[in-house]
Amino acid sequence: MSIQVTKTPRFNIQMAPVRGDYQRIGMELREFIKRRTRKGIDVNNEPFEPYSAMYLEYRNEMGKTDFVNLEDRSEMHNSLSVLADNTKAELYYSDAQRAKVAFRHQTGAGRLPIRQHFGVNDNDAQRFIGMLNQIISDRIKKQWRN
Repeated sequence: MSIQVTKTPRFNIQMAPVRGDYQRIGMELREFIKRRTRKGIDVNNEPFEPYSAMYLEYRNEMGKTDFVNLEDRSEMHNSLSVLADNTKAELYYSDAQRAKVAFRHQTGAGRLPIRQHFGVNDNDAQRFIGMLNQIISDRIKKQWRN
């Protein structure tokens, strides 16, 4: 009895995610953070601390609501950017002034209360780890199919 090989596996398997994969995941994470923040929810899925009475007065004069979503003109949210390479994706604020505003909210600098918006909790992180795992799984399946 003999064994006949009908398909030889490719041994130059490229399983690791590449820049485009990290870019896509980074953009998903960016949109996730923006959506959550616009809903008035922090990293720990809690509502943001309310605005001060003085700031609420300013917002009312501008015709805005008292809903806390860290959005004045959307400049901070729109400044959130992604930089990816073949090993990671980094999120950052591309506008230096918006980065300062984001930092002040995140850390509670000055008289601001802490409003952690930049980042994810462990449960949310699992979603993005799952995306990365799916990319690797799909690559493995594709390599063995060819």
